[in-house]
Amino acid sequence: MMRYQIRVLNGVVIFGLALTALGGCRRSGTEDERKIEATRAREQQKVDEAQKREQTEITSAEVEAAKRSERAKEHADKEVQKVSADFAKRRSEYKDELSKKLVDVDKKIAKAEDESRTASGSKKAKIDAALPDIRARRQALANDLRLLDNADISTWDSTKDKLDTDQKALRDAVDNLPFTAR
Repeated sequence: MMRYQIRVLNGVVIFGLALTALGGCRRSGTEDERKIEATRAREQQKVDEAQKREQTEITSAEVEAAKRSERAKEHADKEVQKVSADFAKRRSEYKDELSKKLVDVDKKIAKAEDESRTASGSKKAKIDAALPDIRARRQALANDLRLLDNADISTWDSTKDKLDTDQKALRDAVDNLPFTAR
C-alpha cells in the first residue's frame, strides 16, 4: 500500500507541477496579452492624435478656402459693379449724343419747311415729297431711342445697331434734301 500511496503522491506532485507550469504559462500569456493590449492602446492613441491633426488641417483648409472664395466673390462683385457703371455711362452718353443729333435734324427739318414755303417748282416739290419720309424716320428714331432705357449689356449691341441703322437712314434722307444749308 505504501507503494500505492507513493504512486498517488507522485501523481499528485506531478499534477501539481503541471498545474504550476501551466499557471506560469498562463501568467506569461497574460503578461504578453497585457503588453499587446498596451501596445494596441498606444498605437490607437497615435492614430487618434493623427486623425485629430488631420481634421484640424482639413478644417483650417476649409476655412481658408471659404475666405478665398469670399474674397473672389467680393472682387467679382466689384468688377460687375464697375462694368455696370461703365455700361450705364456709355449708354447715357450714346443716348445724349443721339438726342443732340435729333435736335440737329429738327433744325434741318424746320429749315427745309421754311425753304419749301419760299421755294417754287421742282425744288419745292422735292422738299415737300421728302419731308413726310424724313419726319417718319425721325419719329421712328425717337421711338427707338426709348429702347435704350431697357437695353442691358446682353441686348446693347443689337439695340445700338438698330439705332445706328435708323440714324444713318435719317441722315441720308436729310442729306438728300435739295437745299444748300444742311
